Amino acid sequence: MDRRHFLKHLSAAAAGGLCTPSFHRMFAWAQQGQDNPHFFMFVFAQGGWDITQVFESDKEGLQTVDVPTGQRTQFGSNVTDTFWNDPMGRPAVTQFFQNFGDRTAILNGVFVRTLSHDLGRETVMTGSTGMNKADWPTQIAARKASDRLLPNLSLSGPNFPGNLGGVTTSGNTFNRLLFPSGYSPDTEVENRMESYLNEKLNGLLGEAMEMGHEGGRVEELDRGYLRFNEIKEARNTLNLGGGGGFTNQGLSAVGAFQNGISVTATLRAPGGYDTHGDNDAQQGNNFQNTFMGLNQIVTELANRPGTTGTGSLLDQTTVCLMSEFGRTPRLNGGNGKDHWPVTSMMFVGAGINGGKVFGGTDERQNYRNVDYSTGLPDDSSSIELATPNVGAALLTLAGLDANEILPGEPVFSPLLDMGA
Repeated sequence: MDRRHFLKHLSAAAAGGLCTPSFHRMFAWAQQGQDNPHFFMFVFAQGGWDITQVFESDKEGLQTVDVPTGQRTQFGSNVTDTFWNDPMGRPAVTQFFQNFGDRTAILNGVFVRTLSHDLGRETVMTGSTGMNKADWPTQIAARKASDRLLPNLSLSGPNFPGNLGGVTTSGNTFNRLLFPSGYSPDTEVENRMESYLNEKLNGLLGEAMEMGHEGGRVEELDRGYLRFNEIKEARNTLNLGGGGGFTNQGLSAVGAFQNGISVTATLRAPGGYDTHGDNDAQQGNNFQNTFMGLNQIVTELANRPGTTGTGSLLDQTTVCLMSEFGRTPRLNGGNGKDHWPVTSMMFVGAGINGGKVFGGTDERQNYRNVDYSTGLPDDSSSIELATPNVGAALLTLAGLDANEILPGEPVFSPLLDMGA
């Protein structure tokens, strides 16, 4: 094909909308052989949450554990599949389990082995401490979608890139790379820039054609130009600045998934969960705000079409809620609760064995060992439920070899429904 015919076809494609960034992103996953990508959204509650507020619901009436106002409410098929429900104080939690309980799994009695905030965050997100390992979202993004524009989108919350940091981008960093020092051109300047770039591209394409580079060089120029347009459009359509609050950040991550920009994202849940004083009021407010945003985010995932042409985006997305540890069973002198090395986690959406509660603690909130065939507490078992086992399950769900990343760590497979 000569230059004149090439540019003619290029112009015709552009006029028909076939060379727009939206078109290319529409087919981005299929072009990369990933017609059914699995997305992960990690929501981290920093400070250490009180698991009796929502997740662990079997401690009512015990003299060894102080629980907030509420009632045990079933959300799964078994009478033991329950959450701690306070419809008046935490109505957003009630609403969430009414809407999405059948797609939600709770893990109780997860042992984190530390009372340190920093070490707790690291072990929950990486399965280890002090070893410079990449966290779960980074591991997944690096191995499944390193060619994406922003494979792992870290909008807020903890981030452990390890030696795979090249796949992780924060929203603020993204904006600085595109327009340094906060510069944002007006419409007139934007149009002039666009016109210049089109002329420059045509000139470079012409030179490439005249020199006989009809293959790789032309494709390289086209990919570069399209990637630049993808960056511009992503900045204009998504809130990637790390601001706007938890809900807006979550919705930005949803857009990044659907538009082929990212496969994993990390967000910080609203509020501070480190409640050494006035525990019940602060924790209750934090959970209410977190679940209020979570309702909107998961509803948006359920309402948006998936990238496969069938099902919803929630059918391709797993939402993971975590915190660095739990809080002591009893209130202290200031009606607060201190650090405790046992926590809970919650998972929603694709690939999750929903409507279930796994693991558990004893009457003093010490972790109990579990049966890895059922996921239920079993004091005759010798296997605990710890952060590497949960991470191994998430890596498996992403289609990775968990043993390659976490050698020798059992996969907590009851959490997963690989046919979902």
